[in-house]
Amino acid sequence: FPTSMSASTSEKVNSARSSVLFVIYPISTKSTPETEDQEERKKGGCCKCLRKNLLLILTLIAVVTGLGTGYLLKDTTFTPVTLRFIALPGEILMSMFKGIVVPLIVVSIVAGIANMNAGSMGKLNGLAFAYYFFTTLVAVAVG
Repeated sequence: FPTSMSASTSEKVNSARSSVLFVIYPISTKSTPETEDQEERKKGGCCKCLRKNLLLILTLIAVVTGLGTGYLLKDTTFTPVTLRFIALPGEILMSMFKGIVVPLIVVSIVAGIANMNAGSMGKLNGLAFAYYFFTTLVAVAVG
């Protein structure tokens, strides 16, 4: 640039240069979600993915193991005592489910009916409560 330029002219040139540089080289260097995702994958690697999905992986391993065990033992005959020992954990699990599920259902039914508007739907509330209470009793009795 010539040296005879005035100060305001040089400011305009510098301003124009910085705006051109801004277009070419943006000042903001925020990373996009894609690059953040890629950086996290590089940092954590396979171990982080395994830790994040551990429950899913263990469930799939248990399903495959159960299928394989069932296939290998399908032709085996067990004594009644052995069958009782094999069935015991399943019976305990089902009893625990019944002990947890029945109170949850009853509480959710009572809470749902309590939240209904009693003034405008009095008869309908009574019928709904009777229906749900009766069907819950039948379900508990049947098992």
